[in-house]
Amino acid sequence: MSSVTRGHGLGRQARVAGTAGGTRVRNPPGATTDSIPCTVPHLIRFLRFLRLLAALVAFAAVRTPSAWAQQVPEQQALSEVTSVALDSGGGIFADGFLGLIIAAGPVAWLVLATLLFFSVVSWAVILTKSRALSRAEQQSAAFLQRFRKAERLTDVVDAAERMPPSPLLQLFRAGYDEVLFQSRTAGDGHLRVSNLEAVARRLLRAASTETARFEQRMTFLATTGGATPFIGLFGTVWGIMQAFRDIAATQAANISVVAPGVSEALIATAAGLAAAIPAVIAYNAFLARIRTLGASMDDFSMEYVALLERHLVR
Repeated sequence: MSSVTRGHGLGRQARVAGTAGGTRVRNPPGATTDSIPCTVPHLIRFLRFLRLLAALVAFAAVRTPSAWAQQVPEQQALSEVTSVALDSGGGIFADGFLGLIIAAGPVAWLVLATLLFFSVVSWAVILTKSRALSRAEQQSAAFLQRFRKAERLTDVVDAAERMPPSPLLQLFRAGYDEVLFQSRTAGDGHLRVSNLEAVARRLLRAASTETARFEQRMTFLATTGGATPFIGLFGTVWGIMQAFRDIAATQAANISVVAPGVSEALIATAAGLAAAIPAVIAYNAFLARIRTLGASMDDFSMEYVALLERHLVR
């Protein structure tokens, strides 16, 4: 994930260095384009597999073997189904969704606990990342407005001391530190820039640092969106296996035998989707916002280098 925005930023920053020194810098060979997790095709295949399993359970419930049919006549089977449906307690569905979870087996509990962990942590990442990006966007916009209104570079330095930290402010400080270093090397007591390529490289490193900071914990969202549907699929398969095992043990294929295993399967399916969908949506949204923020840092770097070239290059 870091390679997406960083590769984008490196390409734009290479143009900054080329503008400054008249040379053309290629993107690093390690800068590749990442891809968004292909979760939608996986979910489609998962739902098709779930529909196939449901069809198998329905087939087993309707078309029982001949030996079972001899032991359980048609009227007796119908009376059993009716008695389950009219039970005052409601069977396994008496306590609603909570009752399904309590009645589930240890494997289903393990699957649900794993999905709950992924869901809670992903929501924590979503909330903290959303606040951090919103704050960075607002503070960067305020600093950029102040930077463009300043008549002198020293005015921006004074304003930067009173403004909250932001990605563009960090880029400005990195570039200004390089300007001060080159001015001290000249030894005449005036601000001057003798090597714009060094300033451009300093801005490139600062932009890469800021981008990496905003991409932290994005990997967890991608992992949640890609792995939790398959964890839920494992719980689904286990529930279907339990349903068939109960049918073989009781030699009866009525709803009271099939319902517990199918309920475990459906709970795992719902939990897996509930953990994956918000993570995928948030990952895509954050990735777009980070790319926009990286583009703004690239534009500011080029504007900053052009300003130094006009006023301080001697």
